[in-house]
Order: sequence, then structure tokens, then C-alpha cells
Amino acid sequence: MLSLYIHIPFCNHKCKYCSFFVMPENDGELKEWGVDRMKASYLEALLAENEARVNEYGDQQLRTIYLGGWTPFQLGKDHLWKLIDTLLDTWDCEFLEELSIELNPDPLDEVIEFIAQTQKRYKNVFRLRFSFGIQSLDDKILESSKRNYHFNNLIHRFREVIEIKSATTVYNLDFIAFGANPAHTQVQTEVDNGRLPRSQHKRDFFTKMMTSQAFDGVSVYTLELFPWAERYYEQKWPETQGAILSDDESIWKEFQRIKNAVMKAGYQRYEISNFALSWKRSLHNMVYWNMENYLGLWINASSCIVHDKGAHRFKNTTQRKQYLWGERKDEASLIKLWVKERKSEEVMLLLRTDKWIHLETYRDVLVENIDEIIADLIESRHLKFDEERWVITLSSKGMDVYNAVLMEVLEEI
Repeated sequence: MLSLYIHIPFCNHKCKYCSFFVMPENDGELKEWGVDRMKASYLEALLAENEARVNEYGDQQLRTIYLGGWTPFQLGKDHLWKLIDTLLDTWDCEFLEELSIELNPDPLDEVIEFIAQTQKRYKNVFRLRFSFGIQSLDDKILESSKRNYHFNNLIHRFREVIEIKSATTVYNLDFIAFGANPAHTQVQTEVDNGRLPRSQHKRDFFTKMMTSQAFDGVSVYTLELFPWAERYYEQKWPETQGAILSDDESIWKEFQRIKNAVMKAGYQRYEISNFALSWKRSLHNMVYWNMENYLGLWINASSCIVHDKGAHRFKNTTQRKQYLWGERKDEASLIKLWVKERKSEEVMLLLRTDKWIHLETYRDVLVENIDEIIADLIESRHLKFDEERWVITLSSKGMDVYNAVLMEVLEEI
């Protein structure tokens, strides 16, 4: 089977922590072209790429479709529906397990209407998954990120989002642990004045929201700030300089607070950054972590095709004009993974998840003293070991220090 990832690159602006290829609508080229004209042209090119991929891989059934890049709704609902209709019509989707769409909650009214209409339009899809890029409940961070909503807006509209949810729909919340920056809060002042700190009030709300299990999954990321993105951001909006900077320790502490609240509320950690209720995990994400076949469409999208002798990884071009002219695949990005290389990558990916790894299958890519290392990791409770099946998996504690564990167990990185 095969899965599709569609990278939709349009954004209102480029966020300073973002490492993805995006086309912000305040970009000079987009303004020169006209944003609507540019989107229509790229959609036409995307549909042409889809047709070419169908001709190449159309004998395979689709398992999942993922519309990502954080910004699919920027394309416009009519364009999105045209895209989804084309994908469902041109591929074999008889056994499609999941159609997932990333959404920023902005503008809120239009997003809520889109969800309601999309559920009716695709009511026969086995699972519709909407992943909301909330980012934070901190108003200062939302303002610094130039989001057009605040904490009070979100909690009010969450109720509407939950009310319209259908039986086959899954909701996921995406958060970023930015860390506590003194510029964001007035906690000490509020304590001195005898009031409950706003930060504590929001933590209490988050805990209650998780405990209610009204949402099916939560993603929590820790993203570094990229110097080139920071320069771009601050040139455009100098008044926000340094507004969302924080330190590694604060970021780590915030991640731990969110993680602990989510797991205490009954969500299972199925990947380093992802938590879900039983049977509600992202199926498409697991396609990626299990190193199954997937194709990436649109600019800078990645693909992985696995075969008996190994695997091929490749990316699409990042050149706008080149993509529009039909030269989509970046041949220089092609990586051939032979059997042993593929095994090493499988270990890297699977250790990020709650999947069990069979030791004998991967022993040739693990360090020579792997049995000794495993014993130490079991004792430190970073690793779980099933002696009867001879398989291992990381505990949640182990996932927290994934990079360190990987360095210990994998022969070459």
C-alpha cells in the first residue's frame, strides 16, 4: 500500500522557528503575481504532478492521505476540496484508512465552517483527522507569532469545534514548548497582588481540557530558532525582536509539564512528540515512523519507496518556477538505502515510537555490546525488554533522552 503527503506551502508570514519551505503571502513575488493567481497556478501544477504519480504508482491502494505544511486552509476551501476530490477519484481509495488535514485556528469562524462542511462532504471516509496548530495558550507568544487569536478566543471556540465533531472524526492539538520567558508573564506581580497567576490559570484550564478527553490526540514539539528565519522575521517586524526567545532548560520544563498533564489524563505516548487516546493515533504518522511507502507531492515534499533490496528517499524541488514548468523531482536529493542502511534507519525511526524492535532482526546494525547496554538501560528504566519475544522498546523516560539512547545502541549514526 501507499500513502500520500501533500505539502501546502502558503502562509500568512514566515515564523522565526519554522524550518519548512513556505511561501508567505507578504513575499514580494507572491504580491507581484497576485496571491490568488499564484495559488491557482500551483494547484494546477500539483494536480499535474498527481496525474504523473498515478501513472507511475496507480496500481497501489492508498492507505492514508495527509495534507500538511501547517497551512492547507491558506489554499482556500474550494481549492482544498478540489484537491481532495481529485485524489479520491484518481487513486484506489477503497481501503483508505485516514484523511488528515492540518489547520491553524485562524480565521476561527471560517475554520469551524470548513470542518462542518468537510465532515458532510466526506462522510464515507473511514477517518477524518483535523490537527489544530494551536502553538501556545500564552497570549504574548501568540501575539509575537502574529496569530489573530488569544487564549479567551480559543477556549470559547473549542466548545463549538467539539459540538460539531462527527463520530468518524479525530481531533488533534499541536503545541510548541517555547519555554517560560520573563517577558511573557507577570506572575510575581500577580502573586504579590493576591491573584491567581494567569499562567497557573491557563495550566489549570489545559489540565481540565485534557482530563475531559474532548480531543483525541496531542502533539508537543520543541523547536529551535533558526538564525536565517529570525533575521527575516525581525526585518519584517522589528518590534517583535526577541519576543519569543527562551532557554533550553525552560523549554524542557514546559515540555515536561505538558507531557505529564497529557499522560496523566490518559493519553498514550506513541511517539516522542505525539500522544493519543486508544485507537486514535495518527495513522499517517505511523506510516512515516514505520518506514512504509509514501509519496510527497508539491514543492520540497519528501518521498520514501521501500523495496526488497533497501529503500529510495528523494525530495521535490524547492524552485518555484522549476516546479511550475513540470521539473518537480530533485534528482540530487535521491538517497539509496541498501539493506543494512535501511535497517539502521528503521532502528532510528522505530525507537522514536512505542513499537517493539526485534533484536535479532537488527543485531547487525547494533553495537557489539548491545546486551550489556540493554541491561543498563533496563536498570535505568529507559528501556523495556520482553525476554520471551526478545524485543525492546523505549519507555516514556527513554523517549525523553532519545538521542542519547540512540548513540549508545546504534553502530553507526
